[in-house]
Amino acid sequence: VATAFATAGPDHPALVLHGAIGARDELRLGFKVGGVVARIDVDAGDAVRAGQVLAELEPAEVDALQRQARELDDRAARELERGEKLYADEVISLEQLQDLRTQRAVAAAQLESARFNREHARIVAPAAGVVLQRLANARELVAPGQPVLLVSSGTRGYVLRTAVADRELLQLSP
Repeated sequence: VATAFATAGPDHPALVLHGAIGARDELRLGFKVGGVVARIDVDAGDAVRAGQVLAELEPAEVDALQRQARELDDRAARELERGEKLYADEVISLEQLQDLRTQRAVAAAQLESARFNREHARIVAPAAGVVLQRLANARELVAPGQPVLLVSSGTRGYVLRTAVADRELLQLSP
């Protein structure tokens, strides 16, 4: 026969949970556009500073799209300039001139989009921190938005991530 002293406390045994401690602000960083990764300058565990370039895509395709958009914008500007003169001489209608203005606006927007995509064909550290995981390597083809690096700054603290069964969840309180 075993005996035990009665004690005051909860009527459930203590929970034993296993989990992982991680930074609260983990960021999955990727490129806005897809392409072939030219280089990744960091590995897991490396410290990074805010604004540091971490990875870049091969620039050939993105640069070509930017040049193409620039040429289309230049052509639309020339056509609009000719159209303005022809409209002043009453050779073309107002509708034709408005179409030329629309074409110019569309070409300018495409150029702006191409510039934006070129700027986002590289990954820049949003804050100082640590690279937690490298999810791609140089020469790999990545899709737009595909995570390439997992980075954390740890500025907002850390959290414990664990799985808790429903029956155990009822025993937890803040």
